[in-house]
Amino acid sequence: MRRELVRFEVRRLLRNPFLWAAAAVALAWQLAESWDWAPDLTVDTVSMTGHALLVAAAVLLVANLAASRDRRHGGFDGMAALPGRAAERTWSVAAAAAVVGAAIAAVPIVGYLVIRVAQGPVAGRLDVLEVLTGIAAVAATAALGVAVGRWFPGLVAGPVVLVLLVLATLMNRNLGGYGGWFLPLVLHNGPGWPERPAGTHLGYLIACVALFGSLALLRHRIRVVRLGVALLAVAVAVPAGAVAMAADPNATARERDARVAEPDAWHCEQRDTVTYCAYPAYASWIPHWAAAVGPVAGAVPPVARDRLPEIRQGDGVWLVWPRGAAEATYRNALAGDVAAQVTGIAAERDARGQARTVVALWLLAQTAGAVPDPAPMSVDIGPYTAVGSDIATRETLLGPGYGPAEADCARRLLATPGAREKVWQNWSTLTNPGTTTEQAMALLG
Repeated sequence: MRRELVRFEVRRLLRNPFLWAAAAVALAWQLAESWDWAPDLTVDTVSMTGHALLVAAAVLLVANLAASRDRRHGGFDGMAALPGRAAERTWSVAAAAAVVGAAIAAVPIVGYLVIRVAQGPVAGRLDVLEVLTGIAAVAATAALGVAVGRWFPGLVAGPVVLVLLVLATLMNRNLGGYGGWFLPLVLHNGPGWPERPAGTHLGYLIACVALFGSLALLRHRIRVVRLGVALLAVAVAVPAGAVAMAADPNATARERDARVAEPDAWHCEQRDTVTYCAYPAYASWIPHWAAAVGPVAGAVPPVARDRLPEIRQGDGVWLVWPRGAAEATYRNALAGDVAAQVTGIAAERDARGQARTVVALWLLAQTAGAVPDPAPMSVDIGPYTAVGSDIATRETLLGPGYGPAEADCARRLLATPGAREKVWQNWSTLTNPGTTTEQAMALLG
């Protein structure tokens, strides 16, 4: 009898359009947020499991209604004639909701990761345990919905629990809010952060599935097996959640700094005269940075190439990288950073009237293809953690502010035959802070 009930509930849940709509919205939402950004599996995996909160919410509500349906509007009287007892119906709903919810949640999570890998080049590290955590979280919320439906059969109980759970999850930003790792999902992760305690958190969620299922059955009658499973689940869930909480990788900036200081924290390689350092899982992004910096470095005279900065992820280059049209802005901004540093104007807020600003703009144009107007930047830093990114607050692509005079002089220089030889020949004078724009125009002819 129980097997037939489980099959019935599984078929019923699989035909529920609300669950599939939630899965479709979760996938579409996450793809819309990340489509213009290079794949980063370290962040993408967590972000997609975070969007699975939509599926978890739908499963919780549907499971709650299914578990409480025989207690509403005379439903109990209508089901009293069935051969199965109420406890069997509860067990069947709980098992079906947990299995179907986990299966439906797996569709957008796995589908999203497949799409992102196909976009390439992929950076970051795929943590399979994080994927399983998102799936197990939906199973846990399904069992929670059944338990709430049995103990509090009113229609309002499920939505109230759902609202509280969602608010706690959303307010748990960087684990500094409410619930910490005791919540089913922890939404945020950063490329430079140490590994999350995904395995411990997964064990906690599996224990929660057993705990909520047992609590739902205890509503009918206290039996040794049910009580024993509930107590065992508590004995596993509480220490697992506490251990995960104690292992919080995002608690303090000091922990992140200690991680960065470790020798194996970086993958470094030299291209031409520039050294690029990335977190090991982000080495596939180095060609993006080299495409931005290479033309600038090639235009710097050999005597000054020792002044070219090291390109280090999170300090000089951003922890996110765009795809499509926005990539040009990031590429040019990185080129502007290098041009400003090698000419010595990086520390300036306003670099008007200086010859070295003209040189920096000319260097930037080697990558950008043209000298940009002295306009403030307006750019999105993306949906991900962009620690170390100042791109949204910069004055210009170059970094410091400059005026039309410097831009005009740089454009004339860019169009002048033999400009590189002239810049190289007069490099020391042109990059002297005391040399003015007017003097540069005369010096460069």
